[in-house]
Amino acid sequence: MTLNSDSIDRYADSSDCHVIFIVPSDLEHLKMVKAFIESVRKKKITKEYHLIVYPKRTVMFQYMLRELELHFYFVSVVDGKKINKVHDFNFDLIPLNTDLLSLESKHTLHEMYVKKEFNSLNLVSQSLLKLQVVFGKTKAWFGMGENANEAIRIARRLEKQENSLNDKSENERSLVDGIIVFDRTVDQLTPVCTQFSYLG
Repeated sequence: MTLNSDSIDRYADSSDCHVIFIVPSDLEHLKMVKAFIESVRKKKITKEYHLIVYPKRTVMFQYMLRELELHFYFVSVVDGKKINKVHDFNFDLIPLNTDLLSLESKHTLHEMYVKKEFNSLNLVSQSLLKLQVVFGKTKAWFGMGENANEAIRIARRLEKQENSLNDKSENERSLVDGIIVFDRTVDQLTPVCTQFSYLG
């Protein structure tokens, strides 16, 4: 069921014991979750709630979870121990074609340049490292733009930490000669191009 302003009050299924919310890390969706839980409670239906946040919880998200007094619904006690039912899930790179992968992070530009939140740089860095797991490591990294270079710095730092923990050799054969990362502020035209426009 897709949670929106129309569907919040319609839910009346008392047979399911568990309700799992899969939401992005923003206030708007948290408010919908709260409205849904309050609606279900008014109908005297008892549920166990789980919250899966993608790509991951931010500090602001955790703060808002407490401010809206929602965190009580996502904790259960088993044998005297508290079990947290809020989890992060990063969908990561989604293949859209044989040679095109996407993080499907629609609000990155707004978050970085309006809200001044830079969580997406960590996601980009982790995704670059996962690509290297599949295609092999490369020593040639190139960044175009300030944020592209920052993402590369984070990726290199994470790579060093991983190598020191796993004690792996860096002499593995790679299918990648180099990685080029573009900051969208450097190249804003490409996303609006279509096959008709650039072939024409």
